[in-house]
Amino acid sequence: MTKNKTFWVGIVAAAALALTGCGDDATGTGGTAGSGGTAGTGGGMGGAGGMPEGTATVLAAHFAPDVPSAEDTAVAIFVNGEEVTALGTLSYGQSTGRVELPAPATYDIGIGIAGDDGPLLELSGVELNDGDDIAAVAYRTNEMPLPVAVFTYNLSTEGLVEGTGRVFVSHGANDSLLDPVDVIVTDEGACPEPLLDQFVFGTTAPAEGNLDLPAANYNLGFDLDPGDCVAEVGFTAPVTADVTTIVVAVDEDTTDASLAPQVWAIVDGSDSPVALIAE
Repeated sequence: MTKNKTFWVGIVAAAALALTGCGDDATGTGGTAGSGGTAGTGGGMGGAGGMPEGTATVLAAHFAPDVPSAEDTAVAIFVNGEEVTALGTLSYGQSTGRVELPAPATYDIGIGIAGDDGPLLELSGVELNDGDDIAAVAYRTNEMPLPVAVFTYNLSTEGLVEGTGRVFVSHGANDSLLDPVDVIVTDEGACPEPLLDQFVFGTTAPAEGNLDLPAANYNLGFDLDPGDCVAEVGFTAPVTADVTTIVVAVDEDTTDASLAPQVWAIVDGSDSPVALIAE
C-alpha cells in the first residue's frame, strides 16, 4: 500500500467509528473502515486466501470503549451514501470480519445512525487496490472531542513458515498506569526478559517487519512497573498456524482513575473477536 492510500484509509476508519458532531479528522497509522460493498451490492465474508481476482478485503473492529457513548456504542456503516444494512451495526468488541469489495475502486465511506437517510460523517475518494487484505482497529485515546485513533495491519501471510503464525500486538489502553508496560512471558522463569520492553500506548509491535512465532498458546502478562518482573495483569494469547493474529490491549475504565484492562484477539480476520481476559 502506498503511504498516501494508507493515510486516507486510516482517516476513514477513525471517522467511521467515532460518532461525534465535529468535522475533525483523526489519523492513526492508516487502515480502512469495515464496509459491506458498493451501494446495492453488499460485501461477501470469507478469508483472503480464496479472494477472487478484482477484489480487496477489508476488516474493521471497534475496540474503543464508550464510543460514541457509554450507553450505546453502535454505529452503522455507509458506503457511497447508502447504509450497508447487511452488516447491521458495529458495537464495542465487535468486528465486521473480512468483507470483499470490488477493486481497484474508489469509495465514499461514512458512519451514522442506523435507518438514517445518509451518514453523519463521510470521507470520499478512498482507494482500494486489487488484492489488498487489510484491517483497521479503532481504539480510544484521550483526545477530545474525537477520542479515537486507528491501528492498521496488513493481513498477508506471505513468507510465513509452515507451522508458525504471524502476530501483531497493539497497545490501545489509554491509562497512565499502563503507559508504558513490559509484556512478559509468565512461564519463563522467575524474571524473564520482556517480550516487549517499555511498550508504549498507541504503538504496535513489531513496528517494522513481521513477528512470526511457533503456533501455541502463550501465557503473557503486563508488568505495570517495568523491570520488577511482576505481571499484575495476565492473559493467554493464541498464535495460530498459517494465519495472522491481532492482539489489542484496551482499558475499559475511561476515567484514568482505575484500571479495567481487556485484551482482544482477532484470529485470521474473524468477525467474532475473542476477549482474552475473563470478566
